[in-house]
Amino acid sequence: MKKTTQRFAFCGLTLALLLPSTIAETRDDKALESEINSFLRRWHEDTRRVINEPPTRWTQDGVVLPTAKPEELRFSPEAILSGAAIEERDRLRSGFCMTWQGKKKCLGDRNGILAGVDGSDRPEALVDHGAYLVSTLQELESSGLRRSWLPAEPWSGDYWAYFKGVAGWRYADGGFPGADWLSNIQYIAANPADWIYRNSPSWAVNLLSPSEKYDLLVNDPQLELTRGQWEYGRAQYRKNGNVEPWMGICQGWAAAAMMIPRPRSVVRLVAGDGWRTLDFYPSDIQALASLLWATGEFESRFAGGRCRVANPATDANGRIVDPDCFDANPALWHLAVTNQLGVSRRSLTMDATYDYEVWNQPIVGYSYSYFNPQTRTYVRTLEEAWVPFAYFTTDRFAAYRSPEALGVVGIAMDVSYMIGRPPSHATGEPDYYRTVRYYYDLELNASAKVIGGEWYQNAHPDFLWVPIPGARAVSQYEDLATETWTAGPPPTTWQLAAREASKVGTPLARIVEALIALSSGP
Repeated sequence: MKKTTQRFAFCGLTLALLLPSTIAETRDDKALESEINSFLRRWHEDTRRVINEPPTRWTQDGVVLPTAKPEELRFSPEAILSGAAIEERDRLRSGFCMTWQGKKKCLGDRNGILAGVDGSDRPEALVDHGAYLVSTLQELESSGLRRSWLPAEPWSGDYWAYFKGVAGWRYADGGFPGADWLSNIQYIAANPADWIYRNSPSWAVNLLSPSEKYDLLVNDPQLELTRGQWEYGRAQYRKNGNVEPWMGICQGWAAAAMMIPRPRSVVRLVAGDGWRTLDFYPSDIQALASLLWATGEFESRFAGGRCRVANPATDANGRIVDPDCFDANPALWHLAVTNQLGVSRRSLTMDATYDYEVWNQPIVGYSYSYFNPQTRTYVRTLEEAWVPFAYFTTDRFAAYRSPEALGVVGIAMDVSYMIGRPPSHATGEPDYYRTVRYYYDLELNASAKVIGGEWYQNAHPDFLWVPIPGARAVSQYEDLATETWTAGPPPTTWQLAAREASKVGTPLARIVEALIALSSGP
């Protein structure tokens, strides 16, 4: 096949020249070119080693972090080697369900994988405007979608670890041990919330945990919601003799950070018994919102599957060959991120089985650059990056290419995601994000449509999900709250409904939403 025939999809097009940059725009174009060329050179020289390197990250101030800092790693080395990290991700993902083409699909029900850009794991099923998916690189470029940053950023928040009691963590109490689950719960038992509420000054009451304040707000003498928070860790402690520090409700934080307004101010409310007031700080409200979105019911979309193999099989180049563990395809990733953030202007949450720092992180922005896969060099235009397969003589992934593809384009995408922030009683706390670079190529068919691709690193996002627009996380007891809350303690029906919801570990959405409205308003 002639070269001119294979390149016809680009002939006659005027490609906008958008000079690539990092998201934070802290490094100039020459530095970017050098970084990309250096990676590609090393990757070509020793693919099997470099394909397993962790991707490069940097802070929002542009400080490069060649490897993840130990305190930022979600999983311990022991959890990674033992496969416990994989088991926990599998447990979380098994609960994901969505409606696609009129049918409900659940990862837990299928006992299989939704991998691949074809089948039911498609970007159209994930993004808000799926019926109008932008599926060619030319259209993305002509629409100015080489980069995007959300106008309304998700907020940074904590993942509320099990070993600290989840929302039962007295994070502002200087006496709280914090070291391990057993010491923490012993401290709570020795300093019960109901005694503090009855016998201590207001400043001490305000040091109580978010769930303890919630229980007092709904006049629950059993402190049922808080009791349930400590049960998360108790089950793990009885099973293993300890509670892993990476266990928490990061999926609840990720959803809440995307879907609810940022809590900004302290909310003072009358406790359910009418005796005294309670101060809910922004971090308290974030905790309750994260718990609601971790345990409540809401509709979402997802793409990706359930890899349950700690060390999946690889080929001679180090490329993962287990089909259950390869998802998501770079085509799915690229089209989902650019369409959701660039067109729909809403976030996605990414999760990466092979990247143990990135676990349920909401994406806030992206920017991508081109490279030529044959010459392995950074280039400035789409046309320069296009390599027909007839001329791709150094293709490490030739055995895996789609038969419908004519060639590939190299992509280096810088994607920024929100990271956690320790809770505090402060207001106006800043948000934090990291930026990570992923290398891959995209396969194009005769219509220049993106139909597949190959990752150049095994540490890549393999699961994406997002609540549907306007989704509301709720408990099963919302309808019991029949009165209108205007002032004073929550109405009696709200208190009764909340206490019923607490028995199944979920705060009442109507109360959490009231707190959010009061904290995020003018």
